[in-house]
Amino acid sequence: MSRWVLLTGKLACLVWLAACSSVMTEAPGGFPTLSAAAQARRYSAMMQALESNASGQAVLWIENDRVRGSIIPLETLHTSKYGWCREYEERVATSTEGHHLVGIACRAGNGQWLIVDIRSYIEAPTRRSALSRVTVATAGITRLRG
Repeated sequence: MSRWVLLTGKLACLVWLAACSSVMTEAPGGFPTLSAAAQARRYSAMMQALESNASGQAVLWIENDRVRGSIIPLETLHTSKYGWCREYEERVATSTEGHHLVGIACRAGNGQWLIVDIRSYIEAPTRRSALSRVTVATAGITRLRG
């Protein structure tokens, strides 16, 4: 139990530090509605990033010119309650706004990664579009296309 408290505290510190160092202002908010194809690409990218990628190595998924995202595993942890878990950061950009998610996913016995904690933010609009921020932030990373 105390390891889970440490994990939760660690995540809170990471979120707080990220908010302090972020160039963009973020406010709590909802997640955009994605098409079935975009959801499938997002899910495949998430499974690949969490299962196969080293911490800091992102996977980019692209649905079309208006919707894309990236998943970056941050750290791998072992908990007594959930077993192997990974902290991750995800960004999803639409043509009008960007969404930033920070979460923890744990590996189930069947090999799938299940999200056990997640926080979502809507990035405040800036001069650059949300899509260009994801493209710039994920240049030169592993790309996943369906």
